[in-house]
Amino acid sequence: MARFWAKYGDEKAMWSKGEEKAKAIEESIEALEKIEGELKEKKYFEGEGIGYLDLAFGWIAYWLPVWEKVGSMQLMEEEKFPAITSWISKFLSHPAIKDKLPPKDECVEIGLGNSLTEAAKL
Repeated sequence: MARFWAKYGDEKAMWSKGEEKAKAIEESIEALEKIEGELKEKKYFEGEGIGYLDLAFGWIAYWLPVWEKVGSMQLMEEEKFPAITSWISKFLSHPAIKDKLPPKDECVEIGLGNSLTEAAKL
C-alpha cells in the first residue's frame, strides 16, 4: 500500500490526462477503500496515539486535498470515507502536527503554477 501511494505521489495523477488520469483516480480510490478498512473503529492506525503509519500516511491528510484541487479531481468523499475523514481531523489537530504545516492556500497556488507550467509543455 505504501509503495502504491509513493508511486502515485511520484507520478502525480493530477498531471495525467484522459484514460491515464481516469485509471489513476480509480486506483487511488481503491487504495483509499483499503485504507478506510484499516482505520474503521480506530482513532489512529496503530490505536490511541499517532504512530509510524499515521506519519507515513500523513500526507493524505494534508497533501491529498491540495492535489485534488490542483488536479481538478475528487478522491476523498466524506460520506464514502468516514474513518479517513475522522482520522484526518484528529491527525491535523494533534499537537505534534498542528501549526507545523505550510498554509494550504500557498501550496495550492504553487501547484496551480506548476500545473500551468506542465500544460505549457504539452
